[in-house]
Amino acid sequence: MSVIAEPKAVSFIAERGGFLYVYTVGDGLKRVRTEPPGDSSIRFDQIEAEGFVMYVEDALGRPDTWNVKFHRWPYPHVDVLWDGHQPGERRRGLLDELPY
Repeated sequence: MSVIAEPKAVSFIAERGGFLYVYTVGDGLKRVRTEPPGDSSIRFDQIEAEGFVMYVEDALGRPDTWNVKFHRWPYPHVDVLWDGHQPGERRRGLLDELPY
């Protein structure tokens, strides 16, 4: 498993303490924060990345690659993708391109 992070994302995380937390809340919505959640019942796996430490909820899947992206809109923040996709996002394949 590897972590690929954009340089702007690494800077953003480092400026906020060097830790990134990825977890879900109540209805399964993903949260990506630089501060730990208030819920101490969430268990995390620690992943060493270049320039920061990522804590991923142990209930989440294990992709081959975590992609950490920086976004400016609607406010400066980082996001984490699983193998380049949002969790649960359907990947398009060759058959999706065929006309029906």
